[in-house]
Amino acid sequence: MELAEEARTLLDAHLVLSGLSSIIGQNIFSLEDSQKTELSEKIKDGERAKTRFIVSNTRLVHNIAKRNQGRGLELLDLIQEGNIGLIRAVEKFDYHKNFKFSTYATWWIRKSINKGVANNSRNIRIPEGQFVFSSNILKLSNDMYAQLGRFPTHEEIAFKAETTVEIVKQALFDIQDTLSLDQPFGKDGSSTLSDLAADDQNASPEDLAVESLNLRQVKSEVIRLIEKVNLSARDKSIIISIYDLNGDGAKSHEVLANKFNLRVESIKEIEKKAIRRLLVESKKRHQLETASN
Repeated sequence: MELAEEARTLLDAHLVLSGLSSIIGQNIFSLEDSQKTELSEKIKDGERAKTRFIVSNTRLVHNIAKRNQGRGLELLDLIQEGNIGLIRAVEKFDYHKNFKFSTYATWWIRKSINKGVANNSRNIRIPEGQFVFSSNILKLSNDMYAQLGRFPTHEEIAFKAETTVEIVKQALFDIQDTLSLDQPFGKDGSSTLSDLAADDQNASPEDLAVESLNLRQVKSEVIRLIEKVNLSARDKSIIISIYDLNGDGAKSHEVLANKFNLRVESIKEIEKKAIRRLLVESKKRHQLETASN
């Protein structure tokens, strides 16, 4: 009864405010001082009633907020969102319809909390309607897991929800949580998720080590072939410098031409002849190894 009286007072205050607005539109200066005072007191009484009405129902907000923990917002944030819904419920409540205020306010509080979770709990925001639908699909999936003792398939969820498999897949994809690559993990928290993320663009340390070992072996083999081929000291030096067989860095044809006082075309011709002779020597060695085996 006390809350009903509060609601009645609040409604009367809003009616007074509405009447005052229409009066202001006409001529507020035509009011007597006693009328102004009376309206002012009723407005203040209405605001005090509204405040008391809200404070009297904060426990309802707390109870609903506690049941919504674990959805991406802290408890205090959930309570704040719920209070917004409570204020809206107080402003729109009509006691003439004989509804329980707690039942009416619960709908507004839940709506406000759901909207707050949809807007603030995710790094990537999705529309509120889609968020609610995805949350319901996820809840249905969890309920089916409890019943079946296993994770339900997308087809089973779609049949239960009376929708398509594609919509179920999209809903479950949208509701996934995002993780920061800088998020620490482990007992001491010294590692981050980025340490575990595979880099598809670059080779792994193991692959680089194998590649480096293979490259060294190839260079050693080529140098042994060069030593067996009847090349001049100058030609050997040119081939070794062009292909960086000594680890000093590859040299361009222009650099070698200036070094040996030759034309660039001459350096390229020396390279071609040396490669042909190396290929011949390599085939001979392969034939000998095959014959011995």
